[in-house]
Amino acid sequence: YIVVFPWLPKHFKKSTTDFHGAEVELDFAVDQPIERVAIAVDFSTTDAKLIKVALQQVVKENAMIHIIHVVESATAKYHQDASDDEESRKDQQRLELYANAIRKNGYQVTTHLGYQKRVKEIVRIVEAEQAQLLVMGSHSHKGIKDFLFGETIESVRHAVTIPVLVVNR
Repeated sequence: YIVVFPWLPKHFKKSTTDFHGAEVELDFAVDQPIERVAIAVDFSTTDAKLIKVALQQVVKENAMIHIIHVVESATAKYHQDASDDEESRKDQQRLELYANAIRKNGYQVTTHLGYQKRVKEIVRIVEAEQAQLLVMGSHSHKGIKDFLFGETIESVRHAVTIPVLVVNR
């Protein structure tokens, strides 16, 4: 082998490949700054951090912030936006509280209540508003809790075509 192999035609030799594929040239030019950010809130203690991190991703002058929450009451799931139950009203009030606080800091803000399925509603609103970035909070569930409480982030991440920024507690 040692004596004969070097003399064999090159097509018999195995080509060496890079484990990670071809080298990629990095391009640090900014194509388009982020102007439309969607923030999916759940009214937990993580929301303040979510909003703070989301606002750090945009230029204030051009930014449009979309705050999203999905109502999960039985009435809202059945009647959707026609429902006028206590939870829907309270959720809209809380969204407006967040929006007003953000507006005081010079940002443009809209609020969106979704109904029925969290994942589908978040994806629908993100696409309708043409958001360029989605910011979501992680509850750090593991194992059986992921199964019981759902894996919203994973499902949304697979359904949208924009970057998803996950903020841990």
